[in-house]
Amino acid sequence: MLAPEGAERHGRMLSRSRERLMRLEARLSVSNDQQKIQEDDAFTEDEIQTLTAEARGWCTLGRMRSARGAVCDAADAHEKFHELARVCGDKALEREARVCLGLARGAARVE
Repeated sequence: MLAPEGAERHGRMLSRSRERLMRLEARLSVSNDQQKIQEDDAFTEDEIQTLTAEARGWCTLGRMRSARGAVCDAADAHEKFHELARVCGDKALEREARVCLGLARGAARVE
């Protein structure tokens, strides 16, 4: 597993790639060229697995920080978890990230 800083950098890179792909899909009509671009820019299974593992790492870090009483740091970690979960495209993971982020932000506001 990558260090949190490496995970964040990797997540940003993957997020940019996915955004680029979405912009290309919006501009191009359905054709053979579009299929070729999608194949070239699509995430590989290994990249998705790595991204999912990094997202779960951020979730664990957030829970650890919350258990130690550092709720603001926990909220930051859960925000990164949510960002990575959105990029990987797993809807269940994204829902989990949204719940964790909401709980962490709520705890940070109380404190």
